[in-house]
Amino acid sequence: MELITTFENWAYSETVEHMSPALTATMKFITHLGDAISIIIICLILIAIPFLRKNYSVRVILSVISASILNSILKLTFARERPNILQLITEKSYSFPSGHSMANMALYASIVFISWKKLKNIDTKIFITTISSILVIIIGISRVYLGVHYITDVLAGWAFGLIIAYLVCRKA
Repeated sequence: MELITTFENWAYSETVEHMSPALTATMKFITHLGDAISIIIICLILIAIPFLRKNYSVRVILSVISASILNSILKLTFARERPNILQLITEKSYSFPSGHSMANMALYASIVFISWKKLKNIDTKIFITTISSILVIIIGISRVYLGVHYITDVLAGWAFGLIIAYLVCRKA
């Protein structure tokens, strides 16, 4: 347990090493990219465009809903309090696992998995994978920077989200 605490403290100190008002504003913007409303908008876009509706919408939405339900269950099960550090935004639920990290991994990993199965153009597949990976990573890092999650919360969220996306999309 001491090793985990040491790792979490190191990750937080590395994440906030260059804390500044501009970086804080950027991290707040990034974290909002991963909010529920942003995820809902992306899902609505998937439903609105015929090609995306046919190839993506059901599995992506199922992944996101599954991640949200599992996240709520896990938060209540573990009941881990949020970090007792400088919190730059306010969150009310428990800390473990990170809901932002879990939902966004489920969302973007599902999009990536389906893209690799449905699209033919390798450049498009690589582009979607790169953008999705960057978004998942920076949203997770923003949660640590803003002081509302430990790095282990984020890592667990990513792991659970990836597993859900894989299970839902493996036969897409």
